[in-house]
Amino acid sequence: MFPWLSLSDVPLILADDPVMPTEVWVPSADPAPAPAPSVVPEDAFPTAAELDAIFAKASAPPPGPDLALRQEVAALLGLDAAVAEDPAAYDAALAALAPEPAPDPVSDAPAPAVDWEAMSRDWGDLSRGWILG
Repeated sequence: MFPWLSLSDVPLILADDPVMPTEVWVPSADPAPAPAPSVVPEDAFPTAAELDAIFAKASAPPPGPDLALRQEVAALLGLDAAVAEDPAAYDAALAALAPEPAPDPVSDAPAPAVDWEAMSRDWGDLSRGWILG
């Protein structure tokens, strides 16, 4: 439209009272002084015994299922309710269950036929990428 105008001039033309922007320098306030360094008290850190307890708790194996969950699973699987009372007997009963049969890895059904010629006509030349439309 007007080759001598740049995109930065458009808001000035659209404004009712165009005013050229001016740079205003405002001196910043002095930054607050940094707090004085202080020594951390010794009781802020855990003792060796507390650290040992923390590490022992973190490295322990995760807890197993609780009694309510064991009873629910035993009821769903048709196991004896007394099995859920003992965690070791519960684990042994679950391990003794027969695993589910694996699905057949190969299907006997034939693969669906694909008309590659019709697909290339419908979708365009695949060497140029997919053309939609």
